[in-house]
Amino acid sequence: MEKSEIKSIIIVVLLFVVILFGTCEVRQRLSQNSLTLPAFTIDDSWKKEKEKEIDAYRGKIGRLQQVRDSLWFLVAVRKTQIYKTRSRSLGLQNRLQQILEAQDSTVSKNDTLKTTVDSLIVSQTLSNTECDQTISLLENTVANRDTTIQVQRQVESDIKDIQKEQ
Repeated sequence: MEKSEIKSIIIVVLLFVVILFGTCEVRQRLSQNSLTLPAFTIDDSWKKEKEKEIDAYRGKIGRLQQVRDSLWFLVAVRKTQIYKTRSRSLGLQNRLQQILEAQDSTVSKNDTLKTTVDSLIVSQTLSNTECDQTISLLENTVANRDTTIQVQRQVESDIKDIQKEQ
């Protein structure tokens, strides 16, 4: 073979190698750009969506906290009122019974009056029991709301942890 043919073959091979490497480099850069751009867009929109959800949970937690505080306040006020009324009622009942027992022999209407007072006392006792049950129910409702707030906060924390991991 002549020197010119060998040179031509070497030039063609080198040209072929350069074109092959150039094509591979261009293909690699294009594939990196096409993978990076959508992943960044998806990741960015996902983060924004999760931040919106976290903000919504924070708002719900804030509202639940306000409702819980107002419920605790109402329960405390009602409890105080019931205890004051109950103590007054018991004092009046005891006084009335003492008066009735002292005048038991003097007036014939005392039997009817005593029966009415006994009925009043039974009614008052039932009313007190009802009030106690209502207070207990309200306290349980407030406790359930507290638990709900704790669960909401735990969910928020879990979402943040998952977001950080991803």
